[in-house]
Amino acid sequence: MLHQMRSPTQASTSPARDFFQTIATTLLILLSIEVPSTAHPLKAPPLDHPHVASFDQFYLPEDDDAFLTQGGLILLAELNCSACHAPPTDWSSLIGPKAGPNLSGVGSRLDIDALWRLIRSPQHRKPGTQMPGLFAGNVESDPDTIEAIATYLSSLTSPLPTPTPGDPAHGKTLYHTLGCVACHEPGTDYRPASLPPEADLESPSLASSPIALADDYSYPALTALLLDPLTTRPSSRMPAQHLSPTEAADIAAYLHTGRIPAAFQERKILNLPPQPIALGQTLFAQNRCQSCHNTGDNHPPPPPLPALIKLNPTSDTGCLSTQTRSGIPDYDLSPLQIRALQLALTTLQTQPKPTLTPPEQLTHQLSKLNCFACHDHDGRGGPEIARAPYFTTTLRLLPNDDLQNLPPSLTAPNLKPTPGTRMPRFTPDSISPLPHLLPP
Repeated sequence: MLHQMRSPTQASTSPARDFFQTIATTLLILLSIEVPSTAHPLKAPPLDHPHVASFDQFYLPEDDDAFLTQGGLILLAELNCSACHAPPTDWSSLIGPKAGPNLSGVGSRLDIDALWRLIRSPQHRKPGTQMPGLFAGNVESDPDTIEAIATYLSSLTSPLPTPTPGDPAHGKTLYHTLGCVACHEPGTDYRPASLPPEADLESPSLASSPIALADDYSYPALTALLLDPLTTRPSSRMPAQHLSPTEAADIAAYLHTGRIPAAFQERKILNLPPQPIALGQTLFAQNRCQSCHNTGDNHPPPPPLPALIKLNPTSDTGCLSTQTRSGIPDYDLSPLQIRALQLALTTLQTQPKPTLTPPEQLTHQLSKLNCFACHDHDGRGGPEIARAPYFTTTLRLLPNDDLQNLPPSLTAPNLKPTPGTRMPRFTPDSISPLPHLLPP
């Protein structure tokens, strides 16, 4: 049987609501750490592994196997392993495939150079991405293959509305007050109103979801993404923030502050021959890209791969191998992630039916959507100390302060809205399990 999720006393680095009260007297010392005053959200520290927020937040190398197995189940779901390897039927609701970014019209959002770099090495272009690399560079045809796929994707265009010029100063305020910094890096060019005058900003201790591609997006494309992210991010891992067109333009203008479009040189240096669009479409399918992505085209279904219950968790030739091979998805996993995935695979191969209790199922679903970035449930989650001041204008983080303006607990939901911060909008499919699992 899978063990119960970690209790508050066992939890790792994310403080829960009651944790604020026990450490508030020492917070000013923590906030006295100085950080550079000009850092922009796009300058977040790079990650060296795929960022899965709830896994990075709660699971540590010293965890026992029973607890880490649950982290492995989150990784199986969020890294979309079941998109290629069918899960056991009884496990599909927990680890079933999620939709990757919708690539319809992607040629209007990213130019061919940006697409080529992202396909060539996702982790280099967007450190922390969950997109695996497929081309290790060991096969001479790889650059031409990448060129063909990038050519095909760049041909997928759709009109983008022309936004009005945004106000970056207002966008900075919106970015830091509407809830974006629950997942993304706050900039040190903004000071929360609730931060005591004598305190310096503290850098978040938890990793932020990467937004490096905001630099590659044109201003109209970035504005359109912010206005309606669920169109191109149907998994709801980036939910909608109920922005108006003006607000989306303002945040896009802030994220593009000082932007100098990159002059990519790789394709020029390689002097790659042009590749036909039709070949790129074929190679897109042959490399199983349609397992995660929709392009609006009809691709033939890829040949089936072994089901999850047939995989060898300790194989040195598959996705969990530390050896990079061309054609094998390379996620650049950390040792802890590999261990967790191996444990999770062993569990579902030996347990034909999951034994998670309803509270454990709820924790799993909240973990997939990263609800713990804002809310606590049963002593787990809630905004970390460095991010908490962005959620309210009244929280001073001193002993006995009123914490009601933090996002409400999901253990005993209080639907009183948080001033400024907006409850995101998710797709119905992504949140369909929650009403049956949340307390009334």
